Amino acid sequence: MENAKKLLDIKFFNKKNILEKHLLQIKNLWIKIFSKKENDDMELLDETIVGAVLFNNNIIAISFLLCPSEKLLNSDIESYSNIKEQGVTENDCYIYNLCVNEDYRKKGYSKK
Repeated sequence: MENAKKLLDIKFFNKKNILEKHLLQIKNLWIKIFSKKENDDMELLDETIVGAVLFNNNIIAISFLLCPSEKLLNSDIESYSNIKEQGVTENDCYIYNLCVNEDYRKKGYSKK
């Protein structure tokens, strides 16, 4: 188990520091988890921080940290229009979805 711990890493990505391979892994995990093609939610990657749990440098779990601006809250992006209806303002920050690859579920990775 000690070796397994050394293979785990937690990283935070935004549009300024994300590598193309990690962006692809995030998109693929998102699509696999929600069984749908890319949608407006992928636009969130431009305006958010993505927390990721990596195992052997492969992303196995992700979560978006959203801090919406007034511009985004008034945009056509469905995820933002939905949260505005729930009373979220530009002064709020929250976790939007937590996705764990099916092969790694029930092992405590989401707690990371």
